Amino acid sequence: MIKRSRKYLSLCLLSSLFVLCFSSLARAESPLIEDKVKLRGKHILYINAEIGENIDVKIISARIGNYKHLLNYTLSEPGGKVIKEKQIKPGGSAAILEPVKKTGAYQLSVNHGANAFYVKVANRYARIRTPLKIIGSKPNIFFYVPEGITKFTVFLSGGGGNEQAGIDIFSSDDSKVASGDTAGKQTKLYFNVIVPNGEDGKIWRAQIRKVSGKYYEEMSVSFSEEIPPYVFTNPKRLLKKKAEK
Repeated sequence: MIKRSRKYLSLCLLSSLFVLCFSSLARAESPLIEDKVKLRGKHILYINAEIGENIDVKIISARIGNYKHLLNYTLSEPGGKVIKEKQIKPGGSAAILEPVKKTGAYQLSVNHGANAFYVKVANRYARIRTPLKIIGSKPNIFFYVPEGITKFTVFLSGGGGNEQAGIDIFSSDDSKVASGDTAGKQTKLYFNVIVPNGEDGKIWRAQIRKVSGKYYEEMSVSFSEEIPPYVFTNPKRLLKKKAEK
């Protein structure tokens, strides 16, 4: 009887350790966005979650120069009801841990005026609505090319003057299919991308880059209406979604 109890206790301990380790690994496989990406101005993020989970987000202000614009954010549940809103002073931060009462896409709207911010999302699925406005960082971003799409357009703008930006477009097999930069184009550029056979219905990559001989500070990128207006920095966390209403 004692041996059986010890055996049962050992199995319970092993099961608990397995669950703890699995949970830690699952969370580790959902890397946080986005210490690499400094966003500027207003952005909307969509975070998918189910009942029983939490919306788990941290917003970090990054003050630029002497701009005094406050950071304002609102979190809305599926259906549009605002469930949380707050202001943050430049240089501050806010942690959001909100129980999920409705399964679906939660909308996080963040506006820091001329200042910038980082967002860390611990939830498994998330995406940022384009246009994506970045300052000081050159990330890889991923986007979905729906089935049946044969071409689309990329819109890119730099900061003006000597502040220019470039972008390389890669299909799902990581082949470079298009490239462009704003140098000599009055800070704005658009170009068409032809979708190779068999590469529709898949997630593609765009690499933001510095233009040789130019200064890189900020840029904005978006796509034509054939492409759902969402990007993210991890392809495994980007849902293949059409535009949210």
